[in-house]
Amino acid sequence: MDAQSAQIEAAGGAAGWPAMTIAEATAALTAPGALFEMEEVEIGGRPLRTWKNQPRTLAALARRARDMFGTREFIIYEDDRVT
Repeated sequence: MDAQSAQIEAAGGAAGWPAMTIAEATAALTAPGALFEMEEVEIGGRPLRTWKNQPRTLAALARRARDMFGTREFIIYEDDRVT
């Protein structure tokens, strides 16, 4: 067993780890139909690769978070809680 494999096993990893390369994981996560699917859009007259399923604005992101998590704690700082 080489030194890198020994380190991986010592950290709790299994033989054959990693299961896929970073490129393979990226391809799987950003493929058509996947949660992080990518698309090219034009912003300011320039093409930009972006996530297809992302909220279009920060306000839309906040609304989505509110709708998904309702009254659950959202921000916690010391003894303060915001829902």
